[in-house]
Amino acid sequence: MESAALYRTTGYDKLLDRFLLSTTAGYQDLSNFERGLIVGAREMGHIISEVAMKFGYSHTTISRVYHEYRVSGKTSNLRHRCDQQKTLKERDRRCLTRNLKRVRCATLPQIATHFNAGALRNVTVRTV
Repeated sequence: MESAALYRTTGYDKLLDRFLLSTTAGYQDLSNFERGLIVGAREMGHIISEVAMKFGYSHTTISRVYHEYRVSGKTSNLRHRCDQQKTLKERDRRCLTRNLKRVRCATLPQIATHFNAGALRNVTVRTV
C-alpha cells in the first residue's frame, strides 16, 4: 500500500490513466515515452516488481530498459536504424535540389526521369 501512496503523490496515476499502456508490447516495441516512464519510476526508487505491476510489463523488460539506461544514459531505442543506409547521398540531394529549383512545375515521374538521366544511382518516384 505504501507504493500506491507514492504513485499518487507523484502524479503517475493521473498520467497513466490518460495514456493507456499496452500489456502485450515486447521489449523492442516500447515507445520512448514508455521507456521514460519506466526509467523515471526506477530512478524514484521503486523496485522492479512495483514498476512491472503498475505498468503491466514483465520484470525482464523493466530490467533491460533500466540497465540500458544505466549503461548508455539514453532511454530511446535507435538500434533498429543501425544498418539502414540512405538511398541518396549528400551530393545526390544537392543535385536533386538544383533540378527542382530549375523546373518547379515538374511532376514526380519527370523529376525521377531527369534525375536518373544524369545520376550514377537510379531512384524511384517514391524515393524522390
